[in-house]
Order: sequence, then structure tokens, then C-alpha cells
Amino acid sequence: MAFKCERCGYCCTLKVVLTNSEIAKIKANGFTDFFEKDEEDNKNTIIKRKDNGDCLFLERVKNRTSCRLYSVRPSPCRNYPPYEQDRLCKEFNPRVRAYLYKTK
Repeated sequence: MAFKCERCGYCCTLKVVLTNSEIAKIKANGFTDFFEKDEEDNKNTIIKRKDNGDCLFLERVKNRTSCRLYSVRPSPCRNYPPYEQDRLCKEFNPRVRAYLYKTK
């Protein structure tokens, strides 16, 4: 079984560092005012987050999530999890279990 996203939204609460080419690609798709300097590492540019910690592009409807940026999402989003995984996210990542428990 390959990794299968269950659309819980946990990964959309993580910091996403953007490259200049990713910023340009996102802008070319009509999005503006979506990035900021990382307060922890001022060399990095990251996607802004909503007040609740969600990625600016994450939409939640009932118990499902979707990404307004999906077709041009940056590499950290495309490559989650960052290592080969054959289990569900909530099975291999204890932070996901804590996140799901906290948000339900």
C-alpha cells in the first residue's frame, strides 16, 4: 500500500518554505499576498498562515480539506511525507494523532 492522504489537514499546518520559482509560479496563477519572511529564519520565505495555523490556501468543509493551490503547490506539499511511507499518516506520525484528537 502506498501512502494515501486522508485529507485531515495536518500537513497544511506545517511551515512551507518557498523557492523564488515557486513564488513566481503561484503568482502566475493569480494568487497575491500569500508569502512572508520566516520569523525564525529571515532568509526563508514561507506561505502565510491563517490565525488558526492553517495554510492560507487550505479550505475546510466539514471533515474534508482541499487546497486552492493544488495544481501549483510547492515541493514540500507535493512531497509530503518527506520520506517513503506505506502507512496512513495518523499511523506513522504521532503529531497527526495529537492534531486529529485536538481538532475533533
